[in-house]
Amino acid sequence: MWLSFSIALIVAVILLYWILKFHYKHWERKKIFSPRPSLFYGNTSGKGHFWDIKILYETFKHKKPFFGFFFYIKPMLMITDLDLVKNILIKDFQYFQNRGSFSNPKADPLTGHLINLEDEYWRNLRSKLTPVFSSGKMKYMFSSVRTIGDRLVEVLNDSIRENGNQTLEIEIKSLMSRFTIDVIGTTAFGIDCNTLKDPNSEFNKIGNDIFANGRGKISLFFIRLNLFNLSKILNLRINEKYIIDFFKNLVEQTIKYREENNVTRKDFMDLLIDLKNSPNGLTFNDVLAQCFVFFAAGYETSSSTMTFTLYELAQNLSIQTKVRNEINSILAKYNGEISYEALSEMIYLDQVMNESLRLHTPAPAVFRVANQDYKVPNTNFVIEKGTKILIPYGEFHADPEYFPEPKIFDPERFNADNSKKRHSMAYLPFGDGPRSCIGMRFGKMESKIGIVLLLQNFKFSNSAKTKIPIEKCWNSPAVLQPVELSLKIESTVVKN
Repeated sequence: MWLSFSIALIVAVILLYWILKFHYKHWERKKIFSPRPSLFYGNTSGKGHFWDIKILYETFKHKKPFFGFFFYIKPMLMITDLDLVKNILIKDFQYFQNRGSFSNPKADPLTGHLINLEDEYWRNLRSKLTPVFSSGKMKYMFSSVRTIGDRLVEVLNDSIRENGNQTLEIEIKSLMSRFTIDVIGTTAFGIDCNTLKDPNSEFNKIGNDIFANGRGKISLFFIRLNLFNLSKILNLRINEKYIIDFFKNLVEQTIKYREENNVTRKDFMDLLIDLKNSPNGLTFNDVLAQCFVFFAAGYETSSSTMTFTLYELAQNLSIQTKVRNEINSILAKYNGEISYEALSEMIYLDQVMNESLRLHTPAPAVFRVANQDYKVPNTNFVIEKGTKILIPYGEFHADPEYFPEPKIFDPERFNADNSKKRHSMAYLPFGDGPRSCIGMRFGKMESKIGIVLLLQNFKFSNSAKTKIPIEKCWNSPAVLQPVELSLKIESTVVKN
């Protein structure tokens, strides 16, 4: 029996080896360039993050308009031509409307959100949600965000007073995370999370847990990506059950309270409730999933953007002074009041934020799947139906062809003249086209209010604990985060 088992095992291993050998000739058979893959790892290092994409892009970006590679065992095309990127995202979007993201709403209802949905279901939900993020709706939510911003300043001032002088050394990343959690709590759920004053709050714990246990989540991400259909059969979840239960209870209670007490707040939850109660409206699980992704995406990406921006301003004090002067000058026109209109006039602040997003792109790559054969214009190449595509936004942002001396922080890259000279697809922190980030307006508004209030009241500089360059990590499969950032802050408000 043991002999038979051993022979069967040897045969199975040999068979698997030859199947993989044949599989790894996928791009060779299609006469598309691909670097030689290794067994199981493909063209990755096996370390479980997206730095492999950086190495591949820098080595083979001259292969236009794309090249083939293997993300472990998954064959993909990496797009290197910006004109083709424009076709995929905008001009010929109908060929590439799906991301190919894994979702399993039956086992994990939090995954049924706009980022993951496909085809007509995605299209219908997108059309319903787009008005939720209009500039008019942002104005309604502006005051709620501003209130949390005032609390952020208050917390820092209290800490400075407790320290006994005008300066303080503080860890910025956790502070920015607590700010954005409080913002999302009040605008999405009408709840005072109070994480700025209580770091041990349940909301802060849940927010951290969503992006914690990085290695395990990344491993599951690669399984779902490479074994998509098997993952569905195995009924895999993305989120832990306690996280699902937390959001389910929160959304149920919030909807019940508002409907039974006729509470109106003109916030994100109000708008979703209106859609739920409209003809052919959203289901409860639709509302639940959108609330979750609004919380998760709005919390992490915005807090990371603010952290990276403060880091760069601490390294470039003349730029910090320039943007602070702009803030003070414009606010003087509005009697010192931070308003939606005042924020829109802060052009240099916008350039600073854009440059921060270029250097530290939170979501540096996006996937697409061809839903039908697509002949690449002016070539003999055909991207076949079912082909997975990767567009490396972050690598475009770091490419000296588009951004000379790309490691230097220079907001003037985004002045009107320089922006006009650049290819429209060279800078894509929020994507572009029908599947661009629907929450872009809110994310920018949230981040800018926080930065404006901080620069209005404090000066930021390096401390003895500041790590240069700033450390980054991949706790989440597709989101780049700062590990931590200690800075020295000094009050700029004269005390009587």
